[in-house]
Amino acid sequence: MGDMEHRVQAWWDEDAGTYDRSPSHAASDPVEAAAWRAALLRLLPPAPATVLDAGAGTGAMSLLAADLGYKVTALDLSQGMLDRLRAKAGERDLKIEVVQGPADKPPKGPFDSVVERHLLWTIPDPGGVLTAWRAAAPRGRL
Repeated sequence: MGDMEHRVQAWWDEDAGTYDRSPSHAASDPVEAAAWRAALLRLLPPAPATVLDAGAGTGAMSLLAADLGYKVTALDLSQGMLDRLRAKAGERDLKIEVVQGPADKPPKGPFDSVVERHLLWTIPDPGGVLTAWRAAAPRGRL
């Protein structure tokens, strides 16, 4: 892992404990959650399609998709964020595969869809990461 990647990981590990307190980060407001569920149902292939949530953080999209019956793999650089995601999935009795790693090195797949929220704008090489996601979902939706 390069120095910059390590620094980014450490920053998000530190932020994981309070991340969900910021408005819209956890998608815990019922109206917001309903809007996200409707968007996921409209844009994703029918459940139980496989979904890679890139930059999953504490799991807002992963949890909503799993609630809807999707087979979700959550990818994030931060172990702290993924620990929060695992705890929330356990509280809801949801099965979500968790993978720690950078967004530009997704699990092999293939996935039926790749979703992201609050990530792509932070990536130094968005074209490269989109190419990596397309390789993980060669016939799927991004």
